[in-house]
Amino acid sequence: MSCRSAWLNRAIDVTQPIVRMGDSLLLITGAKVWVTALSILVVPLYLRYLGLEAFGIIGFFAALQAAMVVFDLGLSATLTKKLAQLNNSETEIRSARDLMRSAETIYAVVALVVVVLLVILSQTLSSHWSLKDIKGEVNITTLVLLAASSLAMLWPTALYSAALSGLNQLKILSIALSVSALLRVSIAVFIAYKTSNLTYFFAAQLIGATLQTVWLRHLAWVRLTLRGHRPVFSMQAIAHSANFTGDMAVIAVFSIALTQGDKLLLSQRLSLADFGVYSLAATAASGLYVLSTPFFSVIFPYFARLRALSDDKSMGLAYRRASELMACGLLPLAAVLVVFPYEVLWMWSANAQVSQRAAQVLMLLAAGTAINGLLLTPYAYQIALGKTRLSLWMSGAALAVTMPALWLLSAAYGTVGAASVWFGVNTGLLLVWPYCMHQTVLKEHRLWWYGRAVAVPIFVSLGLTVLFAYLLPDTLPRPLMLLVFAGVVLANFFVLLCLLPFARESIAENFARRNIFSKKV
Repeated sequence: MSCRSAWLNRAIDVTQPIVRMGDSLLLITGAKVWVTALSILVVPLYLRYLGLEAFGIIGFFAALQAAMVVFDLGLSATLTKKLAQLNNSETEIRSARDLMRSAETIYAVVALVVVVLLVILSQTLSSHWSLKDIKGEVNITTLVLLAASSLAMLWPTALYSAALSGLNQLKILSIALSVSALLRVSIAVFIAYKTSNLTYFFAAQLIGATLQTVWLRHLAWVRLTLRGHRPVFSMQAIAHSANFTGDMAVIAVFSIALTQGDKLLLSQRLSLADFGVYSLAATAASGLYVLSTPFFSVIFPYFARLRALSDDKSMGLAYRRASELMACGLLPLAAVLVVFPYEVLWMWSANAQVSQRAAQVLMLLAAGTAINGLLLTPYAYQIALGKTRLSLWMSGAALAVTMPALWLLSAAYGTVGAASVWFGVNTGLLLVWPYCMHQTVLKEHRLWWYGRAVAVPIFVSLGLTVLFAYLLPDTLPRPLMLLVFAGVVLANFFVLLCLLPFARESIAENFARRNIFSKKV
């Protein structure tokens, strides 16, 4: 057996990847927090050195970057699942390598098309930008070419990140993402400071994106080496998982429409000031994704790996532990945003008037986002089993309800009406989606999930946070308020650990044996 084959054999061993899961979860969450913090901290520097108008163009391309997930076509989820279930069979390794080469080829073609289209449309785009107010001389075609190229070059990191997740290399992935993000930001800030020129800024972004993508690609391919095999583009490799890939592609489109469509619609329906209020609250609520998204990136390949081993008993135990851990990690912070929305916004923005207007919006958006996070564990379990149709139908139904409701309620009740749609749709999904899933899989877990993993942590977190709100004085200095909120979150977390035995056992085993999900059964 070759060294690489031996490594792959260890990667799907029943015990070895589980031992490393606790560290992986902490590291990938830390990396997400680090990258998010960097993106927030550099905003004042970009505004200072480049100007508000230039920052608007940066924001436009950042929105395009987020929207490009639609063109993933379900390939990253398919690759993660394939690699998570990989064994040391040479045939399987060949198939996986061909799948990754096919996926990266499709990514490259899509990226090239996006660059060409944006350059062709550069003059049209320039009519919507106040170029005369941007610092430094700007050639719009060159600017768009560099910006589009940096966007296209950074996009494949999603694919290689998915590959490393599937190969159970989350430690390496988190380190690479953290270091490369710091490198990209450092280069961009340095160029902005030295030149105050938006064209040079996007050139720096292109350099940083290239370094990050090349590094992640190298890490992924090194860990999928097979001596003597040259991977090729193969429609057969893609067609082998065509149903799963197609369903995941449609789910991704629905997901983007659900999470980003409200901004597009409300930008036309609301006044600029009201839309600014909604955007501020949405940005604050999206902080919850810093916890839920890394968690999903850990549990999805883990479930898929156990599925490949046909270990139903361990899957059931992992499902319970993951559900309780998600509640312990997510709900204490969500409860603070729901109970103290004004205080959180005022502490962040230092603008009492805007915070007052956005408080109720944040409360509804944070509640909806927290519920959405709780749904990620059942969703990860379903797609690890290859059962995508229920998720597809539920996402489609949610989208069909969301858009008309946004149109009507935003007109009648403004920002609060729009935010209530997100909360209402996710509450409906919470009541229906897991219930339907538990009709076919994990039937014995249905009442337990709704009770122990949802109802108990929600009511306990909200109850304790409301009690703290009653006991705290009406006014506190901003630094002290931050410490108080941190204390509330920690208090909620430890109380939930006392009440949720599977989460408590997972944390205890992580400290005792560096083990967060597994238990001898």
